[in-house]
Amino acid sequence: MAVTQNKVVTPQAIQNDVVQLSNGTGACGTGWTNAPTNTVQLLTAGTNGLLVKSIVVSSDDTSGKALMLYLSLDAGATKYAIGAVTVPTNSGQTGSAPTIDLLAGTILAGFPQDQTGKFVLELAPNARLYVGVQTAVTAGKFINVVAQSEAL
Repeated sequence: MAVTQNKVVTPQAIQNDVVQLSNGTGACGTGWTNAPTNTVQLLTAGTNGLLVKSIVVSSDDTSGKALMLYLSLDAGATKYAIGAVTVPTNSGQTGSAPTIDLLAGTILAGFPQDQTGKFVLELAPNARLYVGVQTAVTAGKFINVVAQSEAL
C-alpha cells in the first residue's frame, strides 16, 4: 500500500485484530525462551510497518492469569518476550475489574508516545505480535485480546 507523505500524521488503513485464548490454547509457560509454545498470533505489520495504538485485554476467567506479549521479526521463528501482564479475575466483566490496557505505560513500560501523549508501539515491516498465557485458561473461560492499529 502506498504511503501518503504528510506533515500531519493521518491514518492510512485502520486494522482491528482479535484473538481469544481458551483452555485449548494451552500455556506458553513462564520461561523466557525465544521459542515459546502455545502462543497465538495477534497481528502482522504490513510492508510499511504498523502503529499499534491500543491492545486491550478482557477475561471471564475465574482466576487471574499472566498474559505474555511477544514480538517476532522473522515470521514467528523467533519470538522475543516484551513482558508479562497480570489479567485479574473477570477483567472487563464488572466495574470493579476493568479491562487491561497493555499500552497504558504503567504495565509494559518504555513504549514511545504519540503526539497526544498516548503510548503506542511502532512495528517494523512484517513484524508480528503474539500472545500466550503462562498457565492455561480455565476450562470454559476465555481471555480476549483486541488490538487497534494503523498501517504506516
